[in-house]
Amino acid sequence: MLKSIKFVTIFQILLNFLLVRAEIYCNGDNWMDQPICNVIQNSVMNFKFNSVKDLKNIKTDLSSIHHIQNGIEIEIPDLIVFEFLPNVTSIRNKDGPAIKFSNHQHFKQIKFPNLQNLSGYPIHIFFEDDQYLKLSSKRGEDLAEIYLRTQKPEDPQKCSEVFNFIDVWYHDIHVKMPLPQYYFYVVIGICIVLFLMLVGIGYRTCEVYELWQEAIKEAAAASDEENFANVLSIEAEETEEK
Repeated sequence: MLKSIKFVTIFQILLNFLLVRAEIYCNGDNWMDQPICNVIQNSVMNFKFNSVKDLKNIKTDLSSIHHIQNGIEIEIPDLIVFEFLPNVTSIRNKDGPAIKFSNHQHFKQIKFPNLQNLSGYPIHIFFEDDQYLKLSSKRGEDLAEIYLRTQKPEDPQKCSEVFNFIDVWYHDIHVKMPLPQYYFYVVIGICIVLFLMLVGIGYRTCEVYELWQEAIKEAAAASDEENFANVLSIEAEETEEK
């Protein structure tokens, strides 16, 4: 009985070892040249295409990808729904964001149905010059679903957990958006107003200073006249006494 148990245990260990060894590893910058990739490693997974149609030309079976070890950068100008990595369970990156979205003008939905682990440094998800947060009506649902599955809060129904959830995603999702063109004119307008205010304050300060100087001169003149009058009165008294 003990021998059979040991045999089964050894068989399971060998089977697990063979399964791990059977996984196919690909580099993040040339994964598209491989028909099968289970783990993307060594560099950020480059998921940049000129159009969604270009995905049809890659050799790799995207459903074979399970783990991304150095993050993924996604840039497809006409992207609307990201749903190309249905079996990815883990995305990590110790040197940057786990997922980075860039330069999407029509992007509205994120789908990672099997994602269980998401970890980036110092943030998990990074949107750069991307319209997703502005255009997507499902952004709250998408991000909440990803958060609940990958960060696993103890009790999302509690108020404290809800506030922690908001705080976590406030800090873990970063947005870098280009300023609209009219902001440039607003900033210039504010600068002009501030400049005029400073000029006005300076001019008013000069006026006050001049008035203050005049008041000092008048006070000094009045004081001199009073002293002169006192001197004359003293001299007159001395003359009368003589």
